[in-house]
Amino acid sequence: MKFLTLLAILATTNTYAILGTYELNVKIGEKDYKEFLIIEEKVPLYGVYERITGTYVLPGVFEVPFLGSFCSSCKNAISLSFIADENGNDFKVQFKGEIFEETKIKGNLSHEGKVFGVVSGALKKESL
Repeated sequence: MKFLTLLAILATTNTYAILGTYELNVKIGEKDYKEFLIIEEKVPLYGVYERITGTYVLPGVFEVPFLGSFCSSCKNAISLSFIADENGNDFKVQFKGEIFEETKIKGNLSHEGKVFGVVSGALKKESL
């Protein structure tokens, strides 16, 4: 019986290999942008959470480090933040979303609690 319980727990826990480069489609207002989220490191943090670090890229505009968390037991929730620099103006951006079907990602970009962008994308086979 213990073996079946362990199998049930393992079957419901996703252990996605989330490291890599995600090609993102970002919609802000009426405009669409191609951006990249590069998850370079995943380290156990506490409980079911893992710390993730990497780089967020808006080609031709900025390439900045991010710090965030991933929780495979929380519907594969991903949360991260970075400082964007557009035309000399710095502002903090938060991304909250989820990774699903092992290689897909979706969520929202926000600033000071207000959502300004909708994100969807997928893990690329090759790196940038």
